[in-house]
Amino acid sequence: MALTCDTGFLSIDALSDKTGELVFDVGIIPVSTNVNTYCSNSAFDDPISCSDLIDRAALKVTLEEICVGKNSCYIEDFSPFVDISRINEPSIRQECFNDMDSFVFI
Repeated sequence: MALTCDTGFLSIDALSDKTGELVFDVGIIPVSTNVNTYCSNSAFDDPISCSDLIDRAALKVTLEEICVGKNSCYIEDFSPFVDISRINEPSIRQECFNDMDSFVFI
């Protein structure tokens, strides 16, 4: 997974100018969501909690190690950050891991 910041450097501790809240978020946008350009879990409905399948703490550590302060980086394998124990549940597979219509955001 390639991450690129065209206007600066990657950061996981940036704060919103408007709210002062941490901007960093990560999640899976499920198939049932009409817009796939969100970058916050609070911006869309996630009826079966796709985003909870991501180990945010482990991903954050990896981002700190290889991405912070750079304008681009590459995560070779995203699977260690995803709880695949539920991947065989039909609703999880369809909503969260559909190759064409579900999206990961960081």
